Amino acid sequence: MDTEQQIRLNFLDEAEEYFDLMESNLLGLADTPIESSTVDSTLRSAHSIKGGAGMMSFTSLSQVAHRLEDFFKILRVRHVGETIEVEVETLLLQSVDYLRTLANLERQQLLSAA
Repeated sequence: MDTEQQIRLNFLDEAEEYFDLMESNLLGLADTPIESSTVDSTLRSAHSIKGGAGMMSFTSLSQVAHRLEDFFKILRVRHVGETIEVEVETLLLQSVDYLRTLANLERQQLLSAA
């Protein structure tokens, strides 16, 4: 495995930490009023994934993270202090699962090319 592939795999490992953070921030979001610090932390995670994935040429991962980042911006601007519906929480959690799936597909491609 060359250095570039290893760097890309390292990014995917770090992305898992961001996925975990986003998921923990989103769980129970429908049960309590949204706090700006929670949304900001989640937004930063999506932003970091978007930028890192873009630099690593993981285009699909970057694009989906970008869209998710946009949704977190809407939450921050329009819904801080409010609760959201369970369906919205579920969709956001499914989006994080989708990011994980994309990251795992990228990882499999890198490992099969090694």
